[in-house]
Amino acid sequence: MPVISFGGVASGIDTDSIVAQMVALRRRPITALETQKTDIKHGISILDDIRENLLKLQTAAEKLDTAAEFSAKSGSSANESILTASASSASPLGTFALVVSNLAETHRLASSAYTNSTDSVGTGTFSFTLNGTQTDVTLSAGADSLADLKTAINDAGAGVTASIMNDGSGYRLLLSSDETGSAGVFTVDASGLSGGTAPTFTTQSTGIDANFSIDGIAITSSSNTITDALEGVTLNLKTTGSTTVTIESNADDLATNLTEFITAYNAVIDAINAQSEDGAPLNGNSLLRSVQSRLGTTLATAVDTGGDFRTTGEVGLTLDREGKLSLDKTKLTAALEQDYQSVVNLFVDSNNATGIAASLVTSIDGMTDFADGLFRSRKDSMNDEIKRIDSNIERQERSVTSYEQLLNRKFTAMEIAIARLQAQSGGLVGL
Repeated sequence: MPVISFGGVASGIDTDSIVAQMVALRRRPITALETQKTDIKHGISILDDIRENLLKLQTAAEKLDTAAEFSAKSGSSANESILTASASSASPLGTFALVVSNLAETHRLASSAYTNSTDSVGTGTFSFTLNGTQTDVTLSAGADSLADLKTAINDAGAGVTASIMNDGSGYRLLLSSDETGSAGVFTVDASGLSGGTAPTFTTQSTGIDANFSIDGIAITSSSNTITDALEGVTLNLKTTGSTTVTIESNADDLATNLTEFITAYNAVIDAINAQSEDGAPLNGNSLLRSVQSRLGTTLATAVDTGGDFRTTGEVGLTLDREGKLSLDKTKLTAALEQDYQSVVNLFVDSNNATGIAASLVTSIDGMTDFADGLFRSRKDSMNDEIKRIDSNIERQERSVTSYEQLLNRKFTAMEIAIARLQAQSGGLVGL
C-alpha cells in the first residue's frame, strides 16, 4: 500500500525535497552501473568495428597469399597490331623475338546460290566428315529446303555450324568449323541428295594452323590465342609480322596490392591505438593487445624463402613505433629485380614455409571466427557482464524504492505527530 506524504503541511519543512535528495544519493550506485553498462555497450560496438577492419585486412592479405594472386609481372608487345601479350607470376623474365608467319584460320565453305532459302536441295542424305568422323543428316519430302539443311546440320552438333547468307545474287549455305586450324578441316558429300538442286561448295578459307617463332624456334598452334608457348604467357596473334615481347617485374601492380594491404593494416592499428587513450572504453583491454601483438609478430617473422629475402623490412615494408606500416617502393622494385621468387615466397605458401600474407589470413580467421574466435569470446564475456549489471540494477532499484517508502513513512509519521502537538497546544491556549 502506498505511503501518503503530507509534504511538510504541519512542520513547514519541505520533506518531499529532502526525500528526493536522499533517494538521489541512494541512486548514485545505480547511475554508476548504468554508466558502466553504456561503456560496455560502446566497447562492444568498437570491438565490432575492429573486427570488421580485421576482415578487410584479411581480404587485402588474400590478394598476396598465393603466387597467382601475387602476380607482379607484366607482358607487353612492341607492336600490338601484330600480337598482344599478358603475363602471370610463372612467366619468365626477359625479351623475346616473335615472328608470325600466318594466322590460324577457320575452315569455311560456301554453297552455290539459291533463289530462296526455301528452295529444295533434294531428299536423302547429306554428309560431312570432321577429324575422321562422318556425320549424316537426312532430309525428307516437305523438309528438304536449304533452310532445312541448315537446321539439320546444326542439330547434329558435330563440330560444323551452318548459316544462310544473302549476298545479293542469292541465298548461300555457309558451313564453318567450330575449331580453328587444321584440326577443323572437314569435307562434305551431297551425292546422297536427289530430287532437288544439291548444293555444291567452294572453299572460302582453309583451316590452317598458326605458324610463328619465338627466338627462332618454330611453333604451330591451332588457335591464335596461345597459352602454352611461353610458361605463364598468353599471346593473342592478330596479323603476320615481327615484334618483341617483354616480360618484366611489375612493381606497380604489386605496390597497389601492398598499398591496399598497408591501408587496411593501419586502419586496424589506428582503431586499437585510439583505445589506449585515458578514458577510452577499451583502454587496457587484453584482447586488443593480443590482436596487435599477433599482427606485429606475424609481420616481423623471418620466412625461409629459399632466396635472398627473409623479412618484410628487406623488401620495403617497415613498422614504425606506433606499429603502423609503410612501403618503400624503390626498395621493393630492387628486391623484385634481384630475386623475384624470394619476394613471392616471403608472402605466399611455398614448399619451404608459410608466407606472411598466408599466415595473416589464417591468424585473422582464428581471431574473428563467429563460433569460437577471440572476438566472439570477448563479446560473450562483455554481454554476460551487462546481464550481471542489469540484475544488480534491478536489485538496487528495489532497494531504493523500499528506502523511499521508508523515508515517506517516517516523515509522514513526523508530520502527523507535529499536527497532533499543534492541535493539543491550540486547545490548551483556548482554556
